[in-house]
Amino acid sequence: MKTSALYFNGSGSRVEIGNPAAVQITGDQTIELWLRPQVLGKRQNPFAKAYGGEGTITLEPAGALSYYHGVAGGNADPYQGFHTADGMIAPGRWNHLAVVRDLQARKLRWYVDGQQVMEADAAWGAAVASPLPLLLGQGYVEFFSGELCEVRLWASARSQAQIQQGMRRKLTGREDGLAGYWPLDEGGGTIAHDRSPAGNHGTMISGEWRATGPDLQPAFESLHLDGSNDYVLIGNPPSVQLTGDQTIELWLRPRVLGKRQNPFAKAYGGEGTITLEPDGSIGYYCGPNGYDTDPYADFHTPANVVPAGRWTHVAVTRQIGSKQLRWYCNGELVAEQTTWISGVGAGNQPLRIGKGYTNDFDGDIAEVRLWSTVRTQQQLRDDMNRRLTGREANLAGYWPLDDGPTGVARDMSPANAHGAVIESTWAGTGPGLERKLGL
Repeated sequence: MKTSALYFNGSGSRVEIGNPAAVQITGDQTIELWLRPQVLGKRQNPFAKAYGGEGTITLEPAGALSYYHGVAGGNADPYQGFHTADGMIAPGRWNHLAVVRDLQARKLRWYVDGQQVMEADAAWGAAVASPLPLLLGQGYVEFFSGELCEVRLWASARSQAQIQQGMRRKLTGREDGLAGYWPLDEGGGTIAHDRSPAGNHGTMISGEWRATGPDLQPAFESLHLDGSNDYVLIGNPPSVQLTGDQTIELWLRPRVLGKRQNPFAKAYGGEGTITLEPDGSIGYYCGPNGYDTDPYADFHTPANVVPAGRWTHVAVTRQIGSKQLRWYCNGELVAEQTTWISGVGAGNQPLRIGKGYTNDFDGDIAEVRLWSTVRTQQQLRDDMNRRLTGREANLAGYWPLDDGPTGVARDMSPANAHGAVIESTWAGTGPGLERKLGL
């Protein structure tokens, strides 16, 4: 998934977190983050607590990284500096960095992109806590210029294997030893949320939210709905009021069959609604009036195309000019019909995922995609097993449903029609889509 990041302008941008007990780490410690500096040539602090205390990271003018900690309990002597070689970090390039203070072994270790690049002996068996606040983008030297995301603070010495396993994946926030977790993925507002149990949220000052972070695996892969008022409310923005050609596709895994349930619903007498039937068939409804009422056209697959307990990709296409409706399951054409509908009406009913005119959906849903065009069978096959970029032509809405416990289902299409997650839970399993991990 393409992540968000926070841009720091190098002249006042910062995140102020304060000095809660959770960040006053004097024993084993790991600090990790993703950064993309805009410029080098100056000393700058992406992460700072106290260079003579709990620990501070400095990006040096020639692209070296420095970590400082000490026993002064502040920005003063005595402290220890621990440095990488020059050229580790370059302007305009995303890098993951992690520094580990392993006081049981009395070692300090630097990792860049998961590879150990430096090790040294630790000077002391413990650091001394300071009264200074934890700051992102500001410290004892110049303000940081560039982007940061996925800032993680651990009260443990993470191994290289743990760093490699987690660096390209968002966290759940419930990992052992996690003292603070600021993804910097809010995309708006002035709060940098701490997703760890500590909940030490930061205040963003003069920064700029950007959708230009590194590609990371989500910690969550789908949304679990229990069939009792669990759903996503998208609302009724113009982007979902499709009255012409249309394709709806999604992955679903029903927990049970035997009842009618709505995984996707706008209006069965309007823009279109999908119903999973008791026998494992799946139906599509649309009509000219824009609401859940007559007249409407209905279009069904054979029975048993969607089994309980198994992920299935479903897609329905509506071609207004030829009046053709087609159903695809797992990329295969399973039903085709010429409808009497010559036009579809738009109404004011909201688009909802998991809720509609019949029973609420009971199971898991992922990768909901809405198109203002008729996707071909080959296009469906090409894209069903991989994530979209969000920039595809004619993409009207794209809700991957991998956001995690934020209460928001983000629309990754240009429409940005984000949904409100109602009484649902995020699941760590999904259909197993291919996800680009480049930067």
